[in-house]
Amino acid sequence: MLAGCGGQGDFVRLTPEEGLAEARRDLADEKWSRAASKFQTLAGSLDGTPHYAEVKYGLGTAYAGMGDFPAAERELNVVIREYSDS
Repeated sequence: MLAGCGGQGDFVRLTPEEGLAEARRDLADEKWSRAASKFQTLAGSLDGTPHYAEVKYGLGTAYAGMGDFPAAERELNVVIREYSDS
């Protein structure tokens, strides 16, 4: 079960895999703020797992979509620095 802010309603009750699927859908639908919020929650739950690189990439992409390029760069640099071999 995901932990996070109560403002996300049912999202925090999902399994990490279900939460990742929802965040991916929001990203695909260009719902940048919703995707960023979900990826932020997932980052806390999935740190150290095989999904963490995708979470950080999704978070960076969502920030870029919102126009927050410094935050996008910060998140995407984590992917480049820590997961360049994957």
